[in-house]
Amino acid sequence: MKNKKIYLSIIISFIIGVVFTSIFFNQNIKNKPKEFLNKVALNYPKNMDRSSAQWFMKKNLMGEWENLMFIFGYADDKSVCDFMLSIAKETDPEIEFRCKDVN
Repeated sequence: MKNKKIYLSIIISFIIGVVFTSIFFNQNIKNKPKEFLNKVALNYPKNMDRSSAQWFMKKNLMGEWENLMFIFGYADDKSVCDFMLSIAKETDPEIEFRCKDVN
């Protein structure tokens, strides 16, 4: 009987946690998607070699840098971003692109 109460309390706690997390994340994604993605990216762990995930960015018409792609999960995220950079520069030489460490 005691084990059933423990299991029940664990299940209830888990369900409450999932519901709260879903509501919190859904509100943030809908209301402020850029801020949410930036927060996720900043908290993304560094690679085993302590290298950072990368933002693939472009300079918009206002002269501001904007994030196009969050590159992560590769053994060397920087080399993947550099590869994307070479393709983008070849495809659109008049647009400025860059790679930037996320964290």
